[in-house]
Amino acid sequence: MSLKENQYAQSGSGEGNAIQLEVNVDDAGLSPDIADGIIQLWKAGAISSVSVMAFGLDVEHTSKLLIEHNIPTGVHLALNHGRGVLPADEVPSLHMPNGDFWNSAEETMSRLVISEAKREFEAQIERLLRLGIAVRHLDSHMGLVFMSSELLMLYQELAQRYRLAVALPEAPYFDPVRNKLAQDSLAASISLGGIYDLSGGAEETLANRAADYRSLLRSLKPGLNYIFSHPAPPTATIQAEFGDHPIRNHDFALFMSPEWKEMLAEAKVTLQSFPTH
Repeated sequence: MSLKENQYAQSGSGEGNAIQLEVNVDDAGLSPDIADGIIQLWKAGAISSVSVMAFGLDVEHTSKLLIEHNIPTGVHLALNHGRGVLPADEVPSLHMPNGDFWNSAEETMSRLVISEAKREFEAQIERLLRLGIAVRHLDSHMGLVFMSSELLMLYQELAQRYRLAVALPEAPYFDPVRNKLAQDSLAASISLGGIYDLSGGAEETLANRAADYRSLLRSLKPGLNYIFSHPAPPTATIQAEFGDHPIRNHDFALFMSPEWKEMLAEAKVTLQSFPTH
């Protein structure tokens, strides 16, 4: 690691008072249409990184595209929505009787055996490494790893073992993990946010979504901030397979528009991804 990267990893704050932002696309690996949209967004300079669901049905095709285009990639650690990398009978606490993960975070947390979560998370990371992805960071589907101290410590342990950066929320509760990773020259974001449901129960429109993103960008502090997003192009497949397709389609439309770069410039934000180790 270079001196510049080492200083960056220790501070998690980039250079000086710069406001840096990692715009990460979650849920890669679920659909070839999401993967195709990611490539469009990357070529447009609209995003910083991607995180992959290792058990997604399109993970092999998605991984090839991400490697081909040299897109910074992380693991979207998940214990909900789909079937895990490991067989259900090897980690039974994580699965419903039909072999799927539990649908809600509440259902997962009420039955969780931490040793089984560890094995599944390890399997997710290892699968992406076997596919040839130079994994840079970890983040968490539905924020599950932030819901218990055991899962948070597991998150830290995996980052340290695999030498990975992590997305962490802005709260004193997470500072011990942030500081420990910095001691190991591993980067962590100073904030973690995103726009899914619109503020104040506003109607899901492109204009309302843009307004919320504008407010989010204006709230960022100097350092490396991190936002999750779910952009996907408005294809027939996306609209048929994803019940939240208006959110995904509006994220995609906004990020591909000139307005997105204008918003970044207005907020004096530069796009950045976690450094390699």
